[in-house]
Amino acid sequence: MPDLALYDGNGDYLVVAGEVKLPTDDIKEIAFSEERNDQIGRYLVQTGVVLVSNVRGFGLLTVQRGASRKTTRIAPNDRVLEHVVELWPSTSAMEQRRTIPAEAREELYLLIETAVTRYAPIAEPESLAKILARQAKRAKAQLPKEFTQAVRGLADDFGKALGVTFEGEEGEEFFRSSLIQTVFYGLFAGWTLWLRSGSKDPFRWQNLADHLKIPFLAELYYEFQHPRRIQELGLRPHLDLAAEALHRVDTETFFRHFELPSVKRREDSEKGVEATAAIIYFYEPFLEAFDPELRKNLGVWYTPREVVRYQVRTVDRLLREELGCDRGYADEKVIVLDPCCGTGAYDRGHEMRGRAAGVGRR
Repeated sequence: MPDLALYDGNGDYLVVAGEVKLPTDDIKEIAFSEERNDQIGRYLVQTGVVLVSNVRGFGLLTVQRGASRKTTRIAPNDRVLEHVVELWPSTSAMEQRRTIPAEAREELYLLIETAVTRYAPIAEPESLAKILARQAKRAKAQLPKEFTQAVRGLADDFGKALGVTFEGEEGEEFFRSSLIQTVFYGLFAGWTLWLRSGSKDPFRWQNLADHLKIPFLAELYYEFQHPRRIQELGLRPHLDLAAEALHRVDTETFFRHFELPSVKRREDSEKGVEATAAIIYFYEPFLEAFDPELRKNLGVWYTPREVVRYQVRTVDRLLREELGCDRGYADEKVIVLDPCCGTGAYDRGHEMRGRAAGVGRR
């Protein structure tokens, strides 16, 4: 009988168990306690994740990677206290009813969300975007305040690849944000390409260079293998957690959300087209969850695929009926210039129209 229990929507099974002690107790001691016939260890066997609390704070307790849950209890040395949120720094602060900082409330929300989603299947792009964005924000928050020369060299390479420079506090913040976005979105893209390849080897972020065909991204992940950079940036545990989240994706349902504009029927679509579309369109919900203000500033607003499909078909019809181009977009007289192509949705749309006309040209 846990002190706190979170069940699934129908109340059929336990999702997260919780243990609550007195405000004078230490959360770490609660997490690794074996009291009462090791009830916390037994909770972990059932759910894989436990919330521990002393009322004035909460901790997220999980199972050490590689430890088996096919046992009667999870021993203390196989437990990981991942994150602790303090609502009040002391018992006296709680008794005085001091206002809980907004940051602590947000952290508590994220902690509980992590607890209830850590072992659940992921089917919706928005859900995966929130999970990866949350992990990315934590990775960014834990970057060192000042980088050594080793990472400074990485910033120079990063700037050259993007064609920008990072100057002053604003530039430093943009570099940190860009670096973390690239790392986590590159992880998603590499995982997607790994799936499309049909590889029998297990997915590991350490092997992303084998799947990312963009030299800069491949080299970036290769650079992360350098012990000094791994240690300084502290990305390894965050990338491990992100890779675990990707393993929980219900791929069939997930990729069903991504279909490129096409005149072809779904069953006739090219192999991997949904995977390509996912890499393109997933960035919008990811950036919205990671940094909505940055998304607004950068203008990351994708044209809905239905709008693209309608506009491409309309222009194709006008080319044929009004401008004498019998093959529409595929006509030799037609040249398409798109100076703001973004993800290239229109380019792929008219390419598909051209193929339907029997001419495989862009």
